[in-house]
Amino acid sequence: MNECELTLIRSGETFVDSEGAQGEWAALWVKGIRFDAIERVGGYLRLKKDSDYEVMCYMSAHLGKTLSPVHNILTQGGTTALIRIHAANYPHELAGCIAPGQRDEKENRLIKSRGSLLHIFELLGGWEEGKSVGTLRVS
Repeated sequence: MNECELTLIRSGETFVDSEGAQGEWAALWVKGIRFDAIERVGGYLRLKKDSDYEVMCYMSAHLGKTLSPVHNILTQGGTTALIRIHAANYPHELAGCIAPGQRDEKENRLIKSRGSLLHIFELLGGWEEGKSVGTLRVS
């Protein structure tokens, strides 16, 4: 681990969920604690590898309390991509976002994602709209 509070380590191991969405397994380290994670792949925008991002608390009308890496990645339409860290169980529930949780050994999905996200908020000192909670390193 480096000095970043959060580190995302992509595995390169991909899978397809029951809805046909492709995901990639990763490990999300937060303050020295490891969470399994998934990202949607297969043409979806993602955070750039070997990059650092400030992470802010963000309230999404659709997702509720999330973490939002600050970036300048643009969609084809020229708007900033909405890449968040939020609870989800399958890649089809993501679009460029990162979901923490615990890997289900029987199926290609995450379990305990909501609880993992709440634990991450605690590790980062609590969730508060607009609060900077540290830096995410993507490797």
